[in-house]
Amino acid sequence: MPSLAWQQQCEEFTADLTTTSVRDVATYYYPAGSFVNVTSPWSTLTTTDLPAFCRLTFNVLTNPVTGKTAGAELWLPDDWNTRMLAFGGGGWSGGGKSRIAVGSPANPFGRWIPWTLQQSLIMQPVNSSKWISTDTWAIIHREILRHDPATCLSVDQLESFRKQYTTYVNGNQDYLSAPYTLGGELLWGTHGVSTPVPWKMAEDYYKYFVLK
Repeated sequence: MPSLAWQQQCEEFTADLTTTSVRDVATYYYPAGSFVNVTSPWSTLTTTDLPAFCRLTFNVLTNPVTGKTAGAELWLPDDWNTRMLAFGGGGWSGGGKSRIAVGSPANPFGRWIPWTLQQSLIMQPVNSSKWISTDTWAIIHREILRHDPATCLSVDQLESFRKQYTTYVNGNQDYLSAPYTLGGELLWGTHGVSTPVPWKMAEDYYKYFVLK
């Protein structure tokens, strides 16, 4: 049984930022069965079914000139079984060009970029009957945690909601992309879904790569 000293050590951890490229170090301790909600614009983890662990988050400076950083996390379970599991960030890792970690394959942009546009166009135009605002997504998020999102949506909005969480396929029903994951709604507004225009990177991909 882990001691309170381990929890205190986790919560009080500090790093020497003067001799490394590490930035923005933070730690969080989760007792066994705690509510864990880790959300990004692309995925989310919402669970109460994890053992006790210490979560260490930090950014690594990848370009001193521009100040660009890469985010990383380390989850340290109290009762470690000496095994390790790692996940990568796909095409967003390794500076975006030549340094992509083994086991972290690049994103298939030819499939993924159309999906990002599709997610925005599902609800466009802004203020139409199918539009879902960022504020409404926040309400949806709360209702999802209560397992009843339908109570706060109109019929057209409910159809937009359903499409956001449906696997994206082409006209031949070929798989293109997995849908969004329930629980990540608080960040949909940062990824073009609840913004007045589609995500700029997706627009630029078609403008400068596909149509150029």
